[in-house]
Amino acid sequence: AQQRDVHALAWHPGGALLAAGGIDSSVVLWDVPARREVRRWTAHPYGVRALAFGPEGEWIASAGWNEPPTVRDMAAGERLLSLKFPFSPDGRWLACGTEGGSVLAFDLETLRQELAKVRLGW
Repeated sequence: AQQRDVHALAWHPGGALLAAGGIDSSVVLWDVPARREVRRWTAHPYGVRALAFGPEGEWIASAGWNEPPTVRDMAAGERLLSLKFPFSPDGRWLACGTEGGSVLAFDLETLRQELAKVRLGW
């Protein structure tokens, strides 16, 4: 059972697994039909704020209160990457660094225009 408040829940696309995260810093993966805990790991030292599974259920992403989001491989249970997001001084670019050594830069003006095309209101 969770030790403290639950702040995030996510259903696995397969429908049987439910991930729960909260203030106790852990993510707990439950097999709901079997009513048992499948896996537990410490995700973020200041608590888990959000959870999401990849579309095929192969990954789970988690976000904490004061830490970068992380992505874990569901089969191995290993953390694949931790993302960090600095903005450029002029606010136009957002950079994303990964533990694998990749650096991605997003042009926010282009992104804003693309999102406007799909009417997301940004």
